[in-house]
Amino acid sequence: MRRVPIDHPSTDGAVLVRDLRGPTGDVLARAGMRLSPRTSRALREHGVAVGFIEDPACVGVDVRPLVDLTGADEPLARAMRDVCAIAMKAVSPLAQQPTTRALVALKDLRVVQTMDTTGATEALRSTVQGLVGRVQDADPASGFLTERQPTDDLLGHSVGVAAISIRLATELGFAHADVVWTGLAAVLHDIGLLMIPEEVRRTPVAQRTPGQQRRYEDHTILGEALLRPLDKRAPALPLVAVEHHEEQAGGGYPNGLTGGNRILRSASAESPRITLVSEIVAVADRYERLVAGAPGEAPLSAAAARHMVASEAGARLNAEVVGRFVDLVPRYPLGTDVILHGGGHEGARAVVVQQGSERDRPTVRVYAIPAGTVTATDVDLADEPGVSLVPSDVLAA
Repeated sequence: MRRVPIDHPSTDGAVLVRDLRGPTGDVLARAGMRLSPRTSRALREHGVAVGFIEDPACVGVDVRPLVDLTGADEPLARAMRDVCAIAMKAVSPLAQQPTTRALVALKDLRVVQTMDTTGATEALRSTVQGLVGRVQDADPASGFLTERQPTDDLLGHSVGVAAISIRLATELGFAHADVVWTGLAAVLHDIGLLMIPEEVRRTPVAQRTPGQQRRYEDHTILGEALLRPLDKRAPALPLVAVEHHEEQAGGGYPNGLTGGNRILRSASAESPRITLVSEIVAVADRYERLVAGAPGEAPLSAAAARHMVASEAGARLNAEVVGRFVDLVPRYPLGTDVILHGGGHEGARAVVVQQGSERDRPTVRVYAIPAGTVTATDVDLADEPGVSLVPSDVLAA
């Protein structure tokens, strides 16, 4: 099984391994369905960008999403929906108000208190704790993929960011309780989007007007204001909500904070710095959005997303946190579709099927060549020093 773009050539005749869901969660195609160019086009028109398939190129390869919102992680998805429903009931009118008025109104709303009295807060914490138990030692071999569609920018995205943040916090040696708080802060990091107009959220970044972009950026301060009543017992929650778009060099928003590109930091810093938990969530947020896509932005392969995150270390993302992340995730995760160059394989298309004894020299399965059809053949690149490989979506870009 591997994840591919729904319009990838390999989908023709391939079998779906997991249900495909639309932006609202409705099932558009069931596991077991054999895809065709016509069905792939129809699914694309309904907002589906990626799917998990079985085809001759990936027999014996088990690439699964890190998060399963309709299976093991359904209780967390349900708890998050309950929290969002409680918040929406109170804050939905604020999406049509200027941010300054919304911030004033939030002081008088009792969203967190309602979450507490209904048990929604505890249900969310409990299900995040369950996610910690499931993903804190998750195998990074396939690159922490997602199956959410690009328009699911809140629930699916937030649970995915929480899972990656938990895995990364564990890798950094956080105590169990701190890993749980990191996951809880991550799952609520974008709660402020509930107060951003739908048309702004659905407009691709490249097409937003300056006013729309400013309004979108306000989700950080709105999320902080909504979660501020939790400041005493769970300070990470409002902090991550407001800081997850800050950048190391000071070019982020909303406050232009800077970072030191370190995991360990001095308590005597002269000016306020981005907190480590926010820097962890920022890395997870960036990677998850790249592999899942966004309105107007196609999902990337895990390999291409890893490369992009690595390129943003230092100026945008904490360099040491990114370093630990790219050490964790293979350069060419399982299931990556690649193009080979040199050594008699020029232009061949292949899939990574096994990590090799040399970190960046995996075993690949060649399934197509420029000259025509080919029987799927495994090639251990550790034995082919003259062959290089590039993720096919990087080459296409």
